[in-house]
Amino acid sequence: MENLVRLLNNGFFFKKEFNSKNDFFEFADQFLQSKYIVNSRFLPMIIERELHYPTGLITSTIPVAIPHTEFECVEMDSILICSFIKPLQFNRMDNPDEILDVTLAFLLLIKNKDNHINFLMDLMTLLQSNKLSYIKEANTLQECIQIIKEIADER
Repeated sequence: MENLVRLLNNGFFFKKEFNSKNDFFEFADQFLQSKYIVNSRFLPMIIERELHYPTGLITSTIPVAIPHTEFECVEMDSILICSFIKPLQFNRMDNPDEILDVTLAFLLLIKNKDNHINFLMDLMTLLQSNKLSYIKEANTLQECIQIIKEIADER
């Protein structure tokens, strides 16, 4: 999970309430553009991608979403973790007709497509942990990083 921890060092964490996943995407777009992590193509492309390739996922502890977009929308590798105060509805990745009430999102922002699989593998390891729900209770990025390092040490 070394790749994920490295990504988190350039990452962000929010505990926030949104009215919809598109509200979340709009917030993320404004914030990430202000940090020069994504460009102006990000918002329309992430909304479009989520529509055709949903990212809601059932884990052993909590429902999550792992939205991401095309590499050309990203200017710098990063991740934005958001703990939703009120669950947001995301369609399920493996059954798009089913809607999940997601409480945690990992917005993956990868510029170099050659690194994409490494980050996804680390993220999948995290999503399989029975301690994933601890991240939902975190209040800072540092707390998230600590939890992820503990999960990595158990492996």
